[in-house]
Amino acid sequence: MHLPSYFNLLFYKRSIGEPYSLYSPLSDGPARLVSSLEALNDQKKSLDILRKSLGDEVATTALSLIPGESVNFDDYAPNMSSDLLLNMIAGLPDNPLTQEELNLNRLREHVTNLSLVMEGQEVVNSYNVFRDEQGRETLNYLMRFMLPDPKIVAQREDGSFHYDLTLRTTVTTADNKPV
Repeated sequence: MHLPSYFNLLFYKRSIGEPYSLYSPLSDGPARLVSSLEALNDQKKSLDILRKSLGDEVATTALSLIPGESVNFDDYAPNMSSDLLLNMIAGLPDNPLTQEELNLNRLREHVTNLSLVMEGQEVVNSYNVFRDEQGRETLNYLMRFMLPDPKIVAQREDGSFHYDLTLRTTVTTADNKPV
């Protein structure tokens, strides 16, 4: 099973003095979310109270953390998919692929360098790395000038001005070898 592209996480307090806990529809059930004595340990009554007081969206989340998954409000019967999701999330720090991806991200943070040599003025440089749905990355540079530099401003045929500069980029591996 893969992680869905989006999912809900629900946190609650068992009592006022305790820290927040991660909610499981199967292990905790709606009774953990309702403090009323009216539905004490009755999952179906607790689900009805959630639905009446907070609406269908919260009641649906109390039955499944996966949006779009069908739920039955007439009977408290959560499936195991939310608990599988929670177990998968809990195991991510120990997953070798996750550790490798984190290490690569840390490496990228240390290896990405940007410098711009301009005479006479300060230039603010920054960059962002974006990843699309297929995992491909795009690196965007942002250069902010306090004043336009006449050495890099060019005029188009229509009379408007634009910056004209050349960007040279070298992509290297973790061993600092060009790709």
